Amino acid sequence: MGGDFNTGQNGKLDRLPPQQGPTTKKSRTLNNVIKELGLIDPWRNNNPSQKDFTFYSNPHGSYSRIDFFCMSQQHIHKVLNCGTESISISDHAPVTLIIDMGNDESFLKYWRFNVSILSDEKVVKELKQNLKEYIQTNDSGEFSPSTLWEGEKVVMRGKIIEVTSRLKKARLEQQRIPKNKIRELELEHKRTSDNMVLSELKKKIIS
Repeated sequence: MGGDFNTGQNGKLDRLPPQQGPTTKKSRTLNNVIKELGLIDPWRNNNPSQKDFTFYSNPHGSYSRIDFFCMSQQHIHKVLNCGTESISISDHAPVTLIIDMGNDESFLKYWRFNVSILSDEKVVKELKQNLKEYIQTNDSGEFSPSTLWEGEKVVMRGKIIEVTSRLKKARLEQQRIPKNKIRELELEHKRTSDNMVLSELKKKIIS
């Protein structure tokens, strides 16, 4: 399970500035539930003393780690990666968890055409040209229409996968640079609490 638990597990590690005094009632309740269900926080398990945060309170000028995953301790070895991204879309940071579910040969994967790429005129033109070239090359009268059609489906599927992969790579590259800058500013503000850094961070998030 995972999400916004509205409290941290450890006030000294999960808050900035660190929480002073005894553990709050909310944190005690959360920790008791986690313990009773036999769960474990995979990020904290991999980072026992590291500080990172998922929520920034503007009124209080404080960071806290209140968004996380909990999973069964018996499956913790399946975790490949668990991390925190930048606070860019909402006032909470996305948290990610990648798990190795193992290989199940009985599970069949079906390819589906991503029709959204047809909204790009350049892509439509490229696919039409690919179809035209296939017909010019193979429609020599030696093959039946059904054979040509089956071959064309294979060729077009390969072309569509290529185009989709290319578009995804370009989209991710466009997103990477601003996300990296937001992350840099976020880390700097966590370290310095500089209001000028916070102001620049807000501008980057809005843009």
